[in-house]
Amino acid sequence: MQEGKTKTIRIESEVVGEVACFPSPQSNNNWTNAIFAQCELMKAHWALIEYYRVETPDGNKSINLELCQLGDLGNLGYHRRDIIDAFEVDKTASKWSQYKSFWNHDARKIKTIAQTANATLIPRSKPLPNRNIKNPDSIWTKSSQIQLVSRLWPVTHRLIAVKLDKNVVGNTWWSLDNNTLSENQSNALLLWLNSTLGILSVFGCRSITRSAFMAVNKPAWLKMPVIDVTRISQNKLKKISKFYGYVASKELEPISQLDIDGVRREIDEFLGSIFDLPDLSSLRELLAREPGISAKPIDNRRFL
Repeated sequence: MQEGKTKTIRIESEVVGEVACFPSPQSNNNWTNAIFAQCELMKAHWALIEYYRVETPDGNKSINLELCQLGDLGNLGYHRRDIIDAFEVDKTASKWSQYKSFWNHDARKIKTIAQTANATLIPRSKPLPNRNIKNPDSIWTKSSQIQLVSRLWPVTHRLIAVKLDKNVVGNTWWSLDNNTLSENQSNALLLWLNSTLGILSVFGCRSITRSAFMAVNKPAWLKMPVIDVTRISQNKLKKISKFYGYVASKELEPISQLDIDGVRREIDEFLGSIFDLPDLSSLRELLAREPGISAKPIDNRRFL
């Protein structure tokens, strides 16, 4: 079978499985293609990360994009373990501190891209048991307004990336140190990451923990293809940033329901108009069916 091709297995008229042919990973790379349950979604992800090409199952249109690895746009901050070694967390914000945080990922509250700090960090005066105390100022050098998920439960969580009103660090988020990006470029990146293509990229680079619960580790984030916002024209960036202002405070549905999420569709359609993308509705439907997102089997039937 040719690389990148798939074949459907049928018993009489019923589909019972699929076979796909993709190369094995090199070096320490993950078995990315093995974590998809649907071959059409696997093919779409492969085209995106390997060839920077958007392909949809209907096959009506494909287009190449100017993508880059996220690490080309900025570095990521410290692991939550380091943050906890440097700070105590005051979730009531009863104590004043110059250090603010975006703590935890409460799906009942975190529904929009635009967010505000929700906790205060107090520098530790003594280390935790069996741990070394970290320098809070060193940790704070990697604080940022842009936060990317480090752990995700897509059944209820809605956001891949958020933008804070001020610099923060968080325990379930990676701070993106993006000092070289303009505000318009940052806004474009946030829209991309929360679009269907952003979700597809993250899903294919995730580390599986249990059921649909996943981790997105620093190496995976840094290698992940994203839209190269440094190569978008100023005219397009202004349009994107204006749209970001319109959509940033709109509530999104859980990622597992992206196929019926009107705001997500708006983001996809707007980016489609900017980058001449094909209709992404089929990818939204496929992603919503993935067990790794829905925590449900695609087919409830059991074959004996």
